[in-house]
Amino acid sequence: MDDDFLAPLLSESQNTSMPIQESCPEVEIVTPNPTKHGGNFSVDEDKLLISAWLNTSMDAVKGTDQRIDKFWKIIWQYFCENNTCGTTCSASSLQSRWGNISRETSRFAGFMAKIEARNPSGGTYEDKLKDAKELYKESPATNGKKYAFAFEHCWVELKNQPKWSMPKERSK
Repeated sequence: MDDDFLAPLLSESQNTSMPIQESCPEVEIVTPNPTKHGGNFSVDEDKLLISAWLNTSMDAVKGTDQRIDKFWKIIWQYFCENNTCGTTCSASSLQSRWGNISRETSRFAGFMAKIEARNPSGGTYEDKLKDAKELYKESPATNGKKYAFAFEHCWVELKNQPKWSMPKERSK
């Protein structure tokens, strides 16, 4: 090649500095296959979703007397406003995740109620939790497969709510 042509290119620094933005830009991830399952939710995102659902469903003014699309839009807005993880989710993905959390946490609540009904003497809460996890794992899900309980962080947040509390606690 011609050395006169390459000389200016080789002598200049290729390392130009770019200004650093103070905040991350908002980016929506678009996938070519919208029906494909996206990434997993983090523990913090699950907790934020639970908080959004509880705040929206227990709002005395609005309550649950609203259309489902509006209800999930409010949850999505709460989630977006309070999300520090930097991820974006659609209202339908939040609704789907909530369905999984609610179903599996309710299922686990049933196993906890079974353990409580046995009333093991001298058993601590940790013992009961361990026994409920074992029952959960031994019992096949609706698809016939057996799984470990993956929503303990959700259980901790929801266990004192009326829907998930123990039957004897509901009657008090």
